[in-house]
Amino acid sequence: MQSQNTQNGIPRYLRESERQDLSRDIAQLEEMERNKDKNGASPAHIQDVRRAHRRMVESIEQQTPPDISKTEEDRLHKRIKNHEEILRQGILSRETMRRNPEGASDRHITWENKVVEGVRNKDRCRMLKEDIKTFMKGAAGEDIRPLLNIDRLRPQTEPVDFTGADVQIPKTRTWVHLPGEDYPHPKAIDWESFMDSSRHQAEMRLEDERVRAAAEIEAARREAEQAKAEAAQLREKLSRQGNPHQKR
Repeated sequence: MQSQNTQNGIPRYLRESERQDLSRDIAQLEEMERNKDKNGASPAHIQDVRRAHRRMVESIEQQTPPDISKTEEDRLHKRIKNHEEILRQGILSRETMRRNPEGASDRHITWENKVVEGVRNKDRCRMLKEDIKTFMKGAAGEDIRPLLNIDRLRPQTEPVDFTGADVQIPKTRTWVHLPGEDYPHPKAIDWESFMDSSRHQAEMRLEDERVRAAAEIEAARREAEQAKAEAAQLREKLSRQGNPHQKR
């Protein structure tokens, strides 16, 4: 089925990894519907599950790249190379995009709106991405996202000093104190003393727990004695109320 998710007539296909994720979600929704009686799902919940299932199935059907023959594959490969060659003309370098000097944004917008062979560069970028998805269809387990990144077409004319003042988002430096000669080497640490100290701390924590537990037991014993005394007073009071001739 042809993709219905388009922009300016350009389809938006799913990558192989995205289709696999959707397939797993669809399987989970189908499992939920099969076990609806066992799980006691409400009718409203089942309707939501069915709507979500229908949307996912339609997404896979409509946004899966079409199968192509060997001849179409060769033709598509040439078209991808043509897209890349056209997009390289006038594209700003990585240094310019990183530094973002005055006027760089306007130059980038001008490049996006440039029309070559009747197609804007901005639309051609999308066409390139969708052609790559079609060309790489079935590349299971292969990450094609680097190929979909237009920045790979940008030239890099010189190394970038990201600490310069003209960089829009300069790299920061963190200064730390380096250890001197008197810094203890790991082999120089008295591990026996260290372990003894650790055991001592563990024993202290255990003793604290013992003291706390003893205090809690003592508090519980006092509460039980108080409740016993209150019960005895209540029984004596009830006994006197039941025998009015008893001397008070």
